[in-house]
Parts: sequence; structure tokens; C-alpha cells
Amino acid sequence: MTLFSQHDYEIESGVYIGPQCKIGKDVLLGSNVHIMTGKGQHNFTYLKVPIRDQDGTFEKIEIGEDTWIGNGALVMANVGRSCVVAAGSIVIEEVCIMLL
Repeated sequence: MTLFSQHDYEIESGVYIGPQCKIGKDVLLGSNVHIMTGKGQHNFTYLKVPIRDQDGTFEKIEIGEDTWIGNGALVMANVGRSCVVAAGSIVIEEVCIMLL
């Protein structure tokens, strides 16, 4: 079951949940969270070639279950189970929790 927390929400046309994303059970996503397909989406090696025309690498990004990602976070790497990503964070390296 997926729950929209407020009665006044909108999902605009053109919404895309990409094939390179896995969101686990009981995940909370704040407003304006962006989950991108890794940090290598755009290559800019060749200075005379427009960035949009250069290759990139796309990774499957996984958000572990029972994780909360705060408003405005940009996620470009995996986030483990039972993690909290603060609002406004930029995640470029894997975030995980060590369970003892």
C-alpha cells in the first residue's frame, strides 16, 4: 500500500519513476526529493562536445526500507535500511547503518 500523507497533493503530468530506482518498504520521502540515477549521469570529458551529447553512466539507486529522506534532498547514491537523510542533503556516497 502506498499512502499520500495529505489530501491536497498533486502529481503532475510527465512524472517519471525510472527503472534505475528501488524504494524499499516503509520509506518516507519529503517534498522535492530527487532520486537520480547515480552521480555519473553526465560526462563532460570532451570540452568541444556539448554535455548533452556526451555519454553518461546510469546506476540503480536503492533506498532501504524504513528510511526517511527529508525535504529537498538530492540522492545520487544508495541509502541503506533505517537511515535518516536530513533535509537539503546531497548524497553522493553510499549511506548505510551498521546494525550491531
